[in-house]
Amino acid sequence: MQRLETKKLLLVPLSATIIMLLMYYYYETKVLDQVIIKINTYEKLSSSSPFYPSEFKAKVNTNPSPDIKLSNKVTLVKSNPPFFACNAPKTGCTAWKYFWEYVNTGKRWNSSEIEKYPGLIHDYIGRKAPSAQPSHNLDQISEMVVFVRNPYVRFLSSYQDWLDRAGKNETSVPFSVFVDEYFKLKEGHGNKDFFRGTLLDHIESISKFCEVGTQNASVVRVEEEALWINQFLAKYNLTEKMDQYMKHGNLVYSSSLREGSLVKDFTSQIFGFAAWPSEMMKSSHYRDSAGKITKYYTPDIARKVTKIVFDDLVNFGYPLWNGIAENFRFS
Repeated sequence: MQRLETKKLLLVPLSATIIMLLMYYYYETKVLDQVIIKINTYEKLSSSSPFYPSEFKAKVNTNPSPDIKLSNKVTLVKSNPPFFACNAPKTGCTAWKYFWEYVNTGKRWNSSEIEKYPGLIHDYIGRKAPSAQPSHNLDQISEMVVFVRNPYVRFLSSYQDWLDRAGKNETSVPFSVFVDEYFKLKEGHGNKDFFRGTLLDHIESISKFCEVGTQNASVVRVEEEALWINQFLAKYNLTEKMDQYMKHGNLVYSSSLREGSLVKDFTSQIFGFAAWPSEMMKSSHYRDSAGKITKYYTPDIARKVTKIVFDDLVNFGYPLWNGIAENFRFS
């Protein structure tokens, strides 16, 4: 009897020791050795699919068109292999579009020009002759990559962008008012004059803009870019091109993770409570929405925004949020 009790008592510290050793081994390993890149893949859904409500669908641009708003929704990146990139507004799209132009044509702007006037790339594309507009048949190339962002952060960024474009300020139009007006507009009974002259595609969901479900697509989260950027560039043989671009002083994204970065030093990022350390292009319209999210959101506002961006939350697997600061997770 005494022997059994002794064995039972010894099991506790032994088990604890094994667990501690496993945790120590895991925490002492390198982040990039442990990462398993998870890319969500979406197969084309039929128009009758119950999982893709018709109100979330947008027209697919498969025919040549001089209409810049339609033909410029996706970019054909002439890499090896080639692929379509859908960079919706407010997802770091400007930096990537400058890089896509460099990949496709060799055209490059100095970083000082871009930082001063980030919209140069959009004006440049807009001035191209209709015959030069990207108006490709989406079925000709099987690969499409959709860049996505935390919906709560992106919606706040859209609000800050809207204030600037509409010539408003937070006193005249608080975030709560903006949320209410857009929610009513989305429900079909809002005041269209409130958004007159502004770019609604900077506010509407990425799912709608990129027509998720109408084409086969892979999805990458910008919050996790530090984890997938190297593999992404390698997959499309763009590593050398990116190195050349950055040697000129241009920047799209630079991860602060190094080969020797340890898991134990990034537990907050792994669990989504903090952003991964990085350096990215910060143009004149950079507003650090991710760093201000708890300043603007309340539980009531978060509940309304959840309804507005629900398709992105579901499609891209972002966590729901109740508006309480300590419960927010980036991914």
